[in-house]
Amino acid sequence: GNNYASRYKYLIENSGYLPGQYALTKLQKFHDAELKGIFGFTTNSTTVFGVDYRREVLRRPDSDLDKSVYTTSAYGQHEVKLWNHLTGDVGVRYDHHEQTGGRFTPKVAAMYNIGNFNVRATYAAGFRAPGIDELYYHMFKKTMGTRATISLGDENLDPERSNYYSINMEYRTNRFSASVTGYLNYVKNMVTSKSTKFDDLPEAEQNQLREEFPEIGDLSSTKNLSVKNYFNFEKATVKGFEVNLNGNLFPGFTLTGNYTYAYGRGLNEGGEWQNIERSIRHTATITGNYTHSWSDYTLNLNLNGRLQSKVYYPGDAAGNAPGYGIWNLNPRQTIDGFRNFVIEPGIGIDNIFNKKDNRPLNKNFALYSP
Repeated sequence: GNNYASRYKYLIENSGYLPGQYALTKLQKFHDAELKGIFGFTTNSTTVFGVDYRREVLRRPDSDLDKSVYTTSAYGQHEVKLWNHLTGDVGVRYDHHEQTGGRFTPKVAAMYNIGNFNVRATYAAGFRAPGIDELYYHMFKKTMGTRATISLGDENLDPERSNYYSINMEYRTNRFSASVTGYLNYVKNMVTSKSTKFDDLPEAEQNQLREEFPEIGDLSSTKNLSVKNYFNFEKATVKGFEVNLNGNLFPGFTLTGNYTYAYGRGLNEGGEWQNIERSIRHTATITGNYTHSWSDYTLNLNLNGRLQSKVYYPGDAAGNAPGYGIWNLNPRQTIDGFRNFVIEPGIGIDNIFNKKDNRPLNKNFALYSP
């Protein structure tokens, strides 16, 4: 279980609250109960059966939102090793969501290995019900700077359904490993959103929103006010590949690299293909780790970097978020020459090259490092 709440503390008397009093702004609860059994009916197989119950709660007084939904699931999976080099895996899952109904989703996978090489192929169906926010949000929110957003959920959203295919090739030794994965994911009814400038809406719709959200009248101008609506893509595709490299270049030093290319597009209400919101085309991570011990002293140095291209916000007046690269250095030292205790001093540097986004606050950001 996980319960999260945030509250606003008033420093001056306002809205009926006295200084020092708190007002709830958001409450989230997530409870999960699972019963799972793992069985070895034969020497070359593993079978899993399970049931799961999940309940989610979202309360936002500023949106008059106080909703909860539950999901019940049952699943089974059987993995068996055939001959010496082939492993097969079949499974099926049933999910029933309180608001959007249920669906069976099968999975089939196979792995062929010979020597240091592994080849894997996978098919998996997917099911995702819309979130509580996507179904029920009805709120006005003013963010940093001059931006303000009205978010409107849609109780008639359809659940997402997908068909995922992938193939993976891997080479692994004691000192080096490399893998390449290609995938295709076809999604029906992907839940997404669109943002429209308030001033671009028809006058009748503007007037209706002014009645529903009196906060609009407190704005000095509506030019930076947008309206966010959730809707379903008729269909969407995400295709790409991923490369992973890992090597022990010399004793104590490991270098790891990852590159991901993801091309995600969805067919919108106007019959046009557009980039999926918050999708990132290129992402890379690089990590170097060095460890060495001298008697009672051990040094561990970790240098890691993340690089990514821009984040897409199609149709958003604030535009896309630019790409960035950020590097961190995290040293850790261990001194264990004492009888009853160990000392581990550490000091590092986050954002070594001081990368920051200094654009106006009414833009979309990918990097929030100060």
